[in-house]
Amino acid sequence: MRTIAASTLLSALMLIAPEASAEPLFAEVRLNSIDAGKVLQFDKRGEDLAASAQDLREIGLRLDPGPASEERQEPILLSTIPGVRYRLDPRTQSVELEVDPGRMTAHRLAREGSSATAVPPRLR
Repeated sequence: MRTIAASTLLSALMLIAPEASAEPLFAEVRLNSIDAGKVLQFDKRGEDLAASAQDLREIGLRLDPGPASEERQEPILLSTIPGVRYRLDPRTQSVELEVDPGRMTAHRLAREGSSATAVPPRLR
């Protein structure tokens, strides 16, 4: 009788157990084959990676309004962002992001001693 009760309890706990916790991962970021000059914290969730909306914006990604808005606190799964593909290289502790041009924000470029100008995403 105790075996059946223990088995039932274990089954019930498995049904209500929270999703496996994310494994933190710090990795260098390359954006469309260019070093983004940043190390970001990602959450490794099985085969997927997640990052904060703020970090993704800082490296130049344009996020859709709504669930990925400024108020969102939990990390965004990279696989849920249209136009974004990624590859984790555990050997070099780096993440290569391939991002469609329409998903990028404009960047300011400047040569030493000159003024900066904005470059529209479609010209990159």
